[in-house]
Amino acid sequence: NPAAPLLSHVVWAPGAYLVPRRDGRLLVGATVEEKGYDTSLTAGGILTLLEAAWRAVPAIEELAIDEMWVGHRPGSRDDAPILGAGPIDGLIYASGHHRNGILLAPITADAIARLVLDGAVEAVIRPFGIERFGLLAAAAE
Repeated sequence: NPAAPLLSHVVWAPGAYLVPRRDGRLLVGATVEEKGYDTSLTAGGILTLLEAAWRAVPAIEELAIDEMWVGHRPGSRDDAPILGAGPIDGLIYASGHHRNGILLAPITADAIARLVLDGAVEAVIRPFGIERFGLLAAAAE
């Protein structure tokens, strides 16, 4: 019911989180499940998620389900984002934020905008360049 939202704040619970939306809907999600590139919804996965959400907020029991989906949270091999210039002129990385994309979006956007507009590599992104993986040195050999 958009006139009387069930929650006014995010609820973190074991195995799930609940996020109230401005339009009155409630998003129920899970942060991470390591399944590769499998985007299939399973009854067991849905049951686990809904049960965790229900244990946190039993009143969700009567809510209608509008949609369900599986998404990807791409990450790098060290679980830190890849930020900065790439080996090809004009290629700039802002990728691999994994589950922290929404949290790191403002600082990433600011630093990458400065890089694009001024060529300035902010100190905050220096440790996150692609070169930390040794790929550029290997490609040059």
